[in-house]
Amino acid sequence: MLYYTVLLPWIVYFFLERIFFEKNNKYLFLPVLFLFFSLSFLSIQNYKFAEIFLFLYFVFLHFHFLRNLSFQIKFLFLFWYFSLFIFYIYAEGKVDIGFFIPITLITLAIRPYKRLLDAVFWVVIIVLNIAVSLFYFQYLPLSASLLSFFMLNLIVRRFLIKTEKDKINYKRLIERALQTEVQNKLFQAESHLEITTKKLKAIFKISNYTVSTTDINLMAERILDGLLNIGYTGIVVYIDSKNILKKGGYFPNFKQFEEDIKSGKWQEYKKSYINNDERFLILPLQVGKEKLGFLAVYKKDGLPSKEVEYLSTYTNSVAIAVANITHFEELIKLQELTYKVFENLDIGIAVVDENLNIEMVNNAFKQMSSFKGNERNIIEILPEITHLKKDLIKVKETLKPFETELASLNQNRRTFRIKILPLVVEELKTPKIIILVEDITEKEQLENQIIETEKLAVIGKMAAGLSHDIKTPLAVIESAVFRIKKRVGENEEVLQFLEKIKQQTKRAEKIINRLLNYAKPSYWQIEYTNLKEILEEALEIALHSKDSKLKIENINIKTNIEADLFVEGDKTALQQVFINLIINAFEAIEGKGFSVPASVEISLDKDKDYAKVIIKDTGIGISKENLKKIFDPFYTTKERGTGLGLAVVKRILEDHRGLIEVISKKGEGTTFIIKLPLSKEKL
Repeated sequence: MLYYTVLLPWIVYFFLERIFFEKNNKYLFLPVLFLFFSLSFLSIQNYKFAEIFLFLYFVFLHFHFLRNLSFQIKFLFLFWYFSLFIFYIYAEGKVDIGFFIPITLITLAIRPYKRLLDAVFWVVIIVLNIAVSLFYFQYLPLSASLLSFFMLNLIVRRFLIKTEKDKINYKRLIERALQTEVQNKLFQAESHLEITTKKLKAIFKISNYTVSTTDINLMAERILDGLLNIGYTGIVVYIDSKNILKKGGYFPNFKQFEEDIKSGKWQEYKKSYINNDERFLILPLQVGKEKLGFLAVYKKDGLPSKEVEYLSTYTNSVAIAVANITHFEELIKLQELTYKVFENLDIGIAVVDENLNIEMVNNAFKQMSSFKGNERNIIEILPEITHLKKDLIKVKETLKPFETELASLNQNRRTFRIKILPLVVEELKTPKIIILVEDITEKEQLENQIIETEKLAVIGKMAAGLSHDIKTPLAVIESAVFRIKKRVGENEEVLQFLEKIKQQTKRAEKIINRLLNYAKPSYWQIEYTNLKEILEEALEIALHSKDSKLKIENINIKTNIEADLFVEGDKTALQQVFINLIINAFEAIEGKGFSVPASVEISLDKDKDYAKVIIKDTGIGISKENLKKIFDPFYTTKERGTGLGLAVVKRILEDHRGLIEVISKKGEGTTFIIKLPLSKEKL
């Protein structure tokens, strides 16, 4: 009966709690298993196996219910069961199973309950145990002691609950205190953040105000005004590129900055307090390694580290703005210089797009072409390069330059070199084309002069040799002719041959003299002379010249040389020029014949700063092919000509800073236009 008394509370507890409360039936096998062994215990005589099983079964159940308790309590029960098991062994199995009743009560007493109904079951179990104890009086003191233990446990639990409440209240007090402290700290942080925000906004505002100008001097003024307005006592700013040093407010020992600027010591400035005094701060205006100046700040209340950071940020923005303005001004200067160079180059430059429309031209190009400003296409302005259109397109496609020369570019008698280059810019989708137009007329003339000089040097050497090597034999021949004439007497045939020999000797001597005169003309006297007189004398000499037997009476000679125009030069040399030209005019008419009216016109007139002489004939004229060669030495179309007459004429005129121009048409006649600079004063 005792065993069932012990089992009853557990069976009730397991069935009711598992079925109605935890809805977990997997633990029902524990009481069912116990019932099975209890029935086995009643049916067999040897109870030892059943007692051992019950012992182990109770141990398992108790530890199952004690699983949520502390380690100390678990250890206490383990020690209790271990002692009971040892005692059971030494007592040879004679251990009363009733000992499990108090152990069960203790287990139920100290086990924590989650529900009120759960505690009610606990009380029911206690009551049942008390009822059992009443039937078995030997267990009454034990039950009483267990109830006392229960009451003591209640007191302890109440104390623990109160302690827990006190702990909770204390925790709440601590939380409130901490919350108050945190709120105070947050308020201080918010106040500090608000002050910082206001300071940052003020610095940001003056930063935008400062860098919103491109005038560095005005920027320096704004730095002073802005920082003084937000509470700083004194400001000094120095910008090296413009040598600007400005002070605002009160700044002690300002002269030290002036001395450092003169000596260059300011280049060594670094971000720091001046002399470790937190009232004075120096901040260099620096971008990368380039120092552009400095900013010095004085505040009588001191400058904390946070404020130094704000000012450093402001200084950096100012430094970047100064650097940008400085670089921008340098770019503008470079652009202006580039534009001036572009406009003042003596080479014409035109930039055209892929459609050959003009985008930019310089002054030289305007002067060389007919560009007036409203034309769009390069072909319209330079029709002479129409045949180069394919080359222009090819340059754009192949990106390879092209070069050629044109004899005329909307101007007569000028030679131009045309060079076409591709212009590739990464920002542009399609390349541009640059057209360079260079006037090489003077260059070609200079090259021709060099060639002419080289020719003259050769002719001079040759003439010097001929003068010595030929004149001596000619003199001997002439002397021999004179002696033979005396000996032959009146023999007409011999005398005719001797006269021909004499004439050819004179002609050879004349050629040598002309050659010498061309190679190295002799100007005996440069004087102030009247060109009118020179022309009149030259015409008179030409009319009576022995060089050609002309029928002058058949030529209508018209003169208009009334003006007295004075030039500086050698009178004899200038006479030679006009004699040669007039005789050439007579000979040109003789070569044509007198089937049509023949005339020679000679005029003298003033043309700005020049005296202009025109000698015009109605002779045979000169073909275009020969017109370019008439001034070359030794070039002639005459049977008896030397080819040196016009070459000497040109040489003398060039030596007198004069010009000669020829206009001629085959079969119609020739016009020579000579210009000599007028004398500005009488020598």
